[in-house]
Amino acid sequence: MLSLTLGEIEKYNNEADWAANALLKHFHTRNPFTILQLINTNISTLSLTHNIGGFTDITSSDNGLHVNIYINKEYDSFSQRIIAAHELGHVIFDSDAQLNMFSDEKTYSNISDYRADLFAVKLLGLVKNTNETKNFYTPEEVHKIIMSKLLYSKKGCYVTLKQQ
Repeated sequence: MLSLTLGEIEKYNNEADWAANALLKHFHTRNPFTILQLINTNISTLSLTHNIGGFTDITSSDNGLHVNIYINKEYDSFSQRIIAAHELGHVIFDSDAQLNMFSDEKTYSNISDYRADLFAVKLLGLVKNTNETKNFYTPEEVHKIIMSKLLYSKKGCYVTLKQQ
């Protein structure tokens, strides 16, 4: 798991809040598919292994950035929305990286996935604060929120992916 200072956690939470609120204000939607379409992102669904939810391929040319997002079609529609929001987080925060992947790993191996998941939580409003003082989420908390929401289906069999 990532080891971050309280200041770093606060910084990443503030950035995710700012980005989610800016997109909501500009596009008037929390739907990541709608936002991705409006920013001319190519989105495709395909079968991937169960631990890969999706990935983003970003290339640059003289005409600018070209973004392709691939989402595992074996996940239910709500989970695909979470994965799309995660990948949108990569587009916002990691456009200098060529390939970013969403997986159901038990821990974060890099800051990029924490930030993308944190952005997804904020954009989709996955947590309703009952305690007004709780504004910041640690990597452990964000991971638990995301993993508790994902649903993978294969041939009509649904399995909830839970952190062990």
